[in-house]
Amino acid sequence: MPRRALVIAVIGFGGAVSLTGAGAGGCSAPRDAPSLSSRDAHRKIPAIKHAVEKDDEDAVPHLVAGLESDDPAVRMYSIEGLERLTGQTRGFRYYADDDARRAAVRRWKRWLSGQHDAHRTITAGPTDHHGASRERGDVRDNDSGAAGAGGIE
Repeated sequence: MPRRALVIAVIGFGGAVSLTGAGAGGCSAPRDAPSLSSRDAHRKIPAIKHAVEKDDEDAVPHLVAGLESDDPAVRMYSIEGLERLTGQTRGFRYYADDDARRAAVRRWKRWLSGQHDAHRTITAGPTDHHGASRERGDVRDNDSGAAGAGGIE
């Protein structure tokens, strides 16, 4: 009787699971582990989901980088993850044209740079009240909060 390997794929943040039979005749090698730095959507998206589930703020730079992906699914999960972690979209729409996405990515990179500078100021000791008072989520965009077609649920 041929052996069948099962591949488990986690779908969405709700934790739904699907099982798929894979090839006959022995066990196949496991898929590569999820990774925020991967260029492969099949590795990157599960890592995004995991980071957001864990409220991992260290993932934010990777999510900002994901906004520049050629894959619309990676862009969608990245912006939805950023919105959940920061409460902001900075006007980014994963389905927008290249120019609109580039402008929004520049806004994200400026924000990210400012967050890094604020963290460095707080860690080293504030030089004025502006650097010391910056916290995650202080500046919100003017979005209604709608993120488009949901992917992170």
